[in-house]
Amino acid sequence: PNLDQFADRATVFETHYAGSLPCMPARREWLTGTKEFLWRPWGPIEPFDAPVPEVARDHGVLSTLITDHFHYFQHGSHGYYEDFNGFEFIRGNEYDAWRTAPRSPDSGTLNKLLDRRTDPPESVQYLNRTAYARNTVDFDGEMDYFTPKVFSRTMEWIRKNNEWDQWLCYVDNFDVHEPFDIPEPYASMYTGEDPDDPELTVWPYYGPVDEGQSQLSNRELEFIRSQFAGSVTMVDEWFGRLLDTLSEAELWDETMVVVTSDHGFALGDHEKVGKNEFLPFDVIAKTPLFVWHPDGTRERTDALTTAVDLYATLLDGLGIETDGRRHSQSLLPLVEGAQDAHRDHVVYGYWGSSINVTDGE
Repeated sequence: PNLDQFADRATVFETHYAGSLPCMPARREWLTGTKEFLWRPWGPIEPFDAPVPEVARDHGVLSTLITDHFHYFQHGSHGYYEDFNGFEFIRGNEYDAWRTAPRSPDSGTLNKLLDRRTDPPESVQYLNRTAYARNTVDFDGEMDYFTPKVFSRTMEWIRKNNEWDQWLCYVDNFDVHEPFDIPEPYASMYTGEDPDDPELTVWPYYGPVDEGQSQLSNRELEFIRSQFAGSVTMVDEWFGRLLDTLSEAELWDETMVVVTSDHGFALGDHEKVGKNEFLPFDVIAKTPLFVWHPDGTRERTDALTTAVDLYATLLDGLGIETDGRRHSQSLLPLVEGAQDAHRDHVVYGYWGSSINVTDGE
């Protein structure tokens, strides 16, 4: 309901596609305007990049990053957060290398995270899942979880900093992402199953649903879908509280708000689960985008757009011209009704895998 409320206010982009997949390649597109998957894998900001926070800072804009997305801080993906004036990192999501105790995590938590058929003790999957169990060992109520923390910190930052002439609050919430570990009431909201049933995992193995390690029964797949849906609802609830904060501070008439995602997740679509081990069907690559701008006039657009265009759009919203050397094209002319079309085609895919092209049809 809260995303619907925002969509009623914003411009809805109905034909928006990913570019470089998955996580950090997508963020380099957003933050540097560079489509990179054609020539390099997951990697850092490059010396020749002009990241949004660096350009914004050079133009007197206060910026911050608020995130629980631990990949920003892993080896091999440096340079993404250093140019913000400040950043907040909520620790512990997925296999963030954070806590080292207890040595043997709680068996009940592990039962939710592990698929005993696919996660033997010596496997990487087992190590990742035990890391998450340690990181969340003291979680009890909703406020212990990552999404409430990310949005609470965001609301606090906006209340304290919105009097700056120009500011950029870049919020990167890792949810909705596996493990689909969620508190009540969300865990039971879309299922009659016991969320603590040791036969049901909240962390599915990527791959075909009906063969090899990733084999899932209909009951297991339906449970995963229910926990995904509960995670969506939790994000929506907290996103709604952020919208309320913008209203309380009377910021809508002077603030651009962009909502998007890096990629989708297959939940049995094309008989697959996950995102990486198969062709990037539309469930993966056709991604949501909503842009609110005080000068916006268009409610919806079917113009073909792509992830790399967020770079020029953010700088355009701050009144900063790009240097013309990037792959990005601002979307504000679409939002403001100055143009109807944007691109003839877009290219997207994973490094070292298929190259995909669409004309929007």
